Amino acid sequence: MSVEEPEMHRVGLELAFEQAHLAYSAQELPIGCVILGPNGLVMAQTYNKMESRGDKTAHAEILALQEVAEKNYTQTSEPNGWTLYTTLEPCPMCLTAIVFSGIGKVVWATKDPRLEKSNYFDELPYKSKNKLLRVAHPLKDLEDKGRRIYEIGLEARKARRMLQTLPTRKKLRSQQLPHRLPSVLGLASQESASPERRASL
Repeated sequence: MSVEEPEMHRVGLELAFEQAHLAYSAQELPIGCVILGPNGLVMAQTYNKMESRGDKTAHAEILALQEVAEKNYTQTSEPNGWTLYTTLEPCPMCLTAIVFSGIGKVVWATKDPRLEKSNYFDELPYKSKNKLLRVAHPLKDLEDKGRRIYEIGLEARKARRMLQTLPTRKKLRSQQLPHRLPSVLGLASQESASPERRASL
């Protein structure tokens, strides 16, 4: 890893954390994703939308890949020069989609504690997977932040589902869940980055 790479990873992952914050504000599981081009152009940025869409496949990584396809970026740029940044380790579905997309690199902030296997990537039956460079939690502070954000998101989702089972009057009195992640996690801004913004060191 070159001297510049850790800082570039920090920039990309922090942009993904901005999306995770927006996800939490939208009462979604706080997982964010961005795709950067080789020149730092933000080509896609999004977050999990499983709750709002009622679609369990609406993961942040899948939506980001769909976004770059809709913008026809493949007409002007080769995917093998792109990097996908996500706050949580991609699930097998998302990682397979990333392999199919031809993206050159995927970087995630923290490990997914739900995954029972750590070698599922090696079991993918596609030769093209060997072209994908994977970078797992390269920065310790962001790894810790990603884990805390994910845990907070799981607890919030559990609480929302419990509220849905309460009688209406109790539900209204009890609906005091915060719509912002704690500022201690360093996610004060709720503004999404401009689609044409360039990541800068």
